[in-house]
Amino acid sequence: MAATAVASDQIQKEESGRFNPISGGHDRPAQYKMIDVDQGAAAGDDGSTLRLAIFPPGKITLLLAEARLAHSAFGTSRVMKIGHTAYTEPDGDAVAADDDDLDSNVDVSSAGSFAPTGTIGGAETKTFETKDGFEIFATVTGGTIPAAATVNGYIPFIKHQ
Repeated sequence: MAATAVASDQIQKEESGRFNPISGGHDRPAQYKMIDVDQGAAAGDDGSTLRLAIFPPGKITLLLAEARLAHSAFGTSRVMKIGHTAYTEPDGDAVAADDDDLDSNVDVSSAGSFAPTGTIGGAETKTFETKDGFEIFATVTGGTIPAAATVNGYIPFIKHQ
């Protein structure tokens, strides 16, 4: 056997002068949805939600391992799950909302940060194909969302052509 040196698809594209997007195998560079949510002056009951980001219609791939969400201290026993709203696929099929599709049981009792990848596995990406777009939201359980609680960060995504 001989030693080999194999180039990635991305290197091959670059060496041939073709566009090499940020995340391999996609047809466009990553974009970012910035997130800044403040609970405000009133606490939210157990099960309250925070609307994090709205994504446009079409084929969207979330790059969750590259995402970062930082949060203030929510208090003892508080956990957060990240999910998506219901949406319609291009062929008309309805997809139900799933409040923990992207992550679940994130400990937000004290201030910290995390990448929302807890329930995805594998490449830590999630692709949506929608007619009208979709929304990502967080649900807090185990107690209230305290007044002035915050979630800040970003979710990188690819909008396919």
